[in-house]
Amino acid sequence: MVAQAGGIQNTVEASHKDLIETKQALSALQAEMAETRQLLNEDALTGTLNRRGLDQTLSREIARTQRDAGTLSIGMLDLDFFKKVNDNYGHEAGDQMLVHFSTLIKSVMRKSDALVRYGGEEFTLILPDTDARGAQFVLARLQQVMGKSPLNYEGKEINTTFSAGIATLRHDENAYALLRRADEALYSAKNSGRNLIKLSN
Repeated sequence: MVAQAGGIQNTVEASHKDLIETKQALSALQAEMAETRQLLNEDALTGTLNRRGLDQTLSREIARTQRDAGTLSIGMLDLDFFKKVNDNYGHEAGDQMLVHFSTLIKSVMRKSDALVRYGGEEFTLILPDTDARGAQFVLARLQQVMGKSPLNYEGKEINTTFSAGIATLRHDENAYALLRRADEALYSAKNSGRNLIKLSN
């Protein structure tokens, strides 16, 4: 009987050990999956969200804003004359400029805001609970910060500016329409001389 009890105890201990190992393996797998999801939604160069991350984040914020009858604005930002940076200093400098720009944007963001590398040198800033005036304030602050913060690259200071378009969510609007209006405002800023912030109609 003692031997039988000892055998049962050994079996329980082995089962307990197996359970712990299974839990550890499951935790490792979950962490790996979370990291993979993050990588799928993240731009490798700047650490911002990518287009896939934009789709998920913007859809979620639009749904929340419409549910709560709140406000939501987005800014489309584009570095001015970015090609000149690549042409004059090389593509490594261009990459560093994109990282620098995204870092400066993050410095004026709140925790609730989200930054997306939309493509090339174009970024989208998602601003929950923010009207057009609030979005203008954030981007004007970014202009000030950029004016004082050139990129230091191989002993040279590279100054640049950005153009931006702002759109504020309408009650019946989807993500595509909101992005299109912000993009049209950005296009207007570019065509009006650059280094400007324009509101969409």
